[in-house]
Amino acid sequence: MIFNWFRKPPPAYDDRVWLDCTTRTRAIVAQAKAAQTPLVLVAFFPATLDEFAQALRAADVPFAEVGPARSLRPPGLMVQLTLADRVAQIPASQDKTLQFCAVEHHPLPEPNAALVERLARLGPARPVFHSALDEPLMRHFGGERVAALMRKMDMPADEAIAAPMVTSALANAREKVRKKVVAPLPAKSMGEWLAINLPP
Repeated sequence: MIFNWFRKPPPAYDDRVWLDCTTRTRAIVAQAKAAQTPLVLVAFFPATLDEFAQALRAADVPFAEVGPARSLRPPGLMVQLTLADRVAQIPASQDKTLQFCAVEHHPLPEPNAALVERLARLGPARPVFHSALDEPLMRHFGGERVAALMRKMDMPADEAIAAPMVTSALANAREKVRKKVVAPLPAKSMGEWLAINLPP
């Protein structure tokens, strides 16, 4: 029992890892389209936000994008799309039906932790973070090998990996990035961020 004191507390979020970005986007858009309760979709990078805005429009999913000023969700509209640094502009509600979906992780642990804290102020639902094995951060840490293994095991391409071990591996990868990046510079996309802040 004593040894439990030294274990890290479990993360206050869940991870879903998809085979590729296309499958991830399709799954999240399908969730948004079927939403019966309010859903907040969060991206860390403007390029990702634009990608999901286009995907939602293509699927005829009505949504409101959180702007630079304080934003309210129009009555009857289920989906809000926002950048992580604008989540604080969404009014807190403690609505138990409000759901949170982060469409990507940030390569550093701190922005992810800050987002979880901001979302906790909006409602009690456990956030779900989505990643893809072919996104830049995952490729940097050998995502292609995992994808090849998934294919060999005949895992369905439209199913996500969700396990504490996966969450731990992703967290360890972000810690490795943190140790290498001293003064991170902003970027429009994850690929650009890694190219600027973590050159080969």
